[in-house]
Amino acid sequence: MADAGIVPDSAVPRDSAIDVPPDLGTAGSGGAGTGGTGGVGGTGGTVMDAAIAPMIISIDFVGGGSAGATGTAVMGASESAGVKPATHWNSATTNAGTLSSLVLADGATSSASATWNSPVVTGETLATWSLHFTDTPGDVRMMNGYLDPRAVASPVTVSVTGLASPMSSGYDVYVYCFEEMTWGDTRTSKYTIGSTTHTVKQTEPPLVTSFAGFTLAPEAGAGNYVVFTKVTGTSFTLTATPGTSLHSTVRAPVNGIQIVYPSGS
Repeated sequence: MADAGIVPDSAVPRDSAIDVPPDLGTAGSGGAGTGGTGGVGGTGGTVMDAAIAPMIISIDFVGGGSAGATGTAVMGASESAGVKPATHWNSATTNAGTLSSLVLADGATSSASATWNSPVVTGETLATWSLHFTDTPGDVRMMNGYLDPRAVASPVTVSVTGLASPMSSGYDVYVYCFEEMTWGDTRTSKYTIGSTTHTVKQTEPPLVTSFAGFTLAPEAGAGNYVVFTKVTGTSFTLTATPGTSLHSTVRAPVNGIQIVYPSGS
């Protein structure tokens, strides 16, 4: 399927696929799930039992600049951040690693795990970076650091496995993607789950030193997050691939992700 745009759920075909293990829970069909389609979270989504409580898993990629994987503050459990405001963000403090027993927004421990990798490429010493926002708890702290892949052939991968079987029937994945740019550049980056890809363009303004809020990126347009809607199955892999650059400095930042169940909630 060609790169999907970010459009209302009602306008999106539901035919994309993602390779996932069979759903062993009671809510799934037992077969492969779908990769979801582009859309704004909260504008529709899978029809769910009204009694089902929403669940959110949030992961912050702490990132850092010259200090490597440190250099930005780790979020506290009570800090609320994200387009879907949530507390208990899981902090990923290195450029590659695994977090098991991910914590839900209500503080409960889940069965899910996340494994991520932002490869350090030849000629580079870092694969993370940070913005120049003055550190403030919440949205600013979450967005400040990010995974920073630096070659088209070495994209970021974030794999989430072991989601609770009720979630497998449909959830949305919010991907936060905003980077430091200081050279008057224009860059594109691509974000993929299954067969759905969103392309984001960022054009250098004067050095950004304060967070102006969240903006959904239209397809091939500017913004600081994208949404994959109606993702199904108990696992998925996000791939963030550097695209083009006026100055050959390619990047594909990943500041954080949120998994929101049920889809459209």
